[in-house]
Amino acid sequence: VVNCRAVEADTVRVIWRLSGCVNLGPAGIDIKPYVVTTDLKVGEDGLVNFQEDRFDLPGWDILLSAFFPFLRPLLKPEAPPVEVLRQQLADPENA
Repeated sequence: VVNCRAVEADTVRVIWRLSGCVNLGPAGIDIKPYVVTTDLKVGEDGLVNFQEDRFDLPGWDILLSAFFPFLRPLLKPEAPPVEVLRQQLADPENA
């Protein structure tokens, strides 16, 4: 998790970095790191009743880089480590 904060009285925003490997086939498929921003809205009962995820790169980029890794140099670069993302978020020049 890069950051988590209330942005409205009923909304929590979580910014997080996602990467990994999918066990598909003998070698698996690597998912390059990217940033996800999730807004969670809470109802009067205190339960989450809405979730919206936004990615910092398009879905086609995620798929192309996973299934055709040799294309990665031509696509958007992977997200930096969480520590770097936190520093970027804290820097007013990047806001």
